Amino acid sequence: MGGCGLHLDTIPNYTPEELRQQLVMGLSQLDKKEMLEKELKNIIQSKGKNLKNSPIVMQLNTILNPDTAHAPWFQEGHCEIEGLFPALPAHVVIRFGTHRSYGYALMFDAQYDFPASLELEHIDGYVYFSTINQ
Repeated sequence: MGGCGLHLDTIPNYTPEELRQQLVMGLSQLDKKEMLEKELKNIIQSKGKNLKNSPIVMQLNTILNPDTAHAPWFQEGHCEIEGLFPALPAHVVIRFGTHRSYGYALMFDAQYDFPASLELEHIDGYVYFSTINQ
């Protein structure tokens, strides 16, 4: 034993389905879910400058990360780099879960039909789920 005394066997190890369900439940608990799409458009138009002033996104982050200091972040869109990165428009990301297993809520300013190779699952509105940081 050493370090901070953290025992890995005490940290939950969630399956991708359990993480997906956490996101679905988190979205259902939002006070004004209908405002989420408007806030996402505002955040993306401002290139992330308005992220911290977004009460619905911050509430979702708190619901998904009640015991951690994880913060959502803005990800610039990028073009496809063949063999490395597929094209993705700008989006907001919330990482949630534990150090052993985590998921990502990726939130865009519109609904998109992403190729299956991206491993993004459409959850609701402009929100997608992945276990991979895109």
